[in-house]
Amino acid sequence: MLDCDLPIVAQIDGNCMVAGVEIASCCDIRIASREARFGAPIARLGFPMAPR
Repeated sequence: MLDCDLPIVAQIDGNCMVAGVEIASCCDIRIASREARFGAPIARLGFPMAPR
């Protein structure tokens, strides 16, 4: 995704957790509905979301 020449758009509707948050963060544009909920419970344990 990071090497794609075209812009990537993420449409987020509902729960966006852990891997979904990482994928959405790699997109160029993120559009979320009012019902979108974001979470990264693994962050509470001290682990980085994207180690690179």
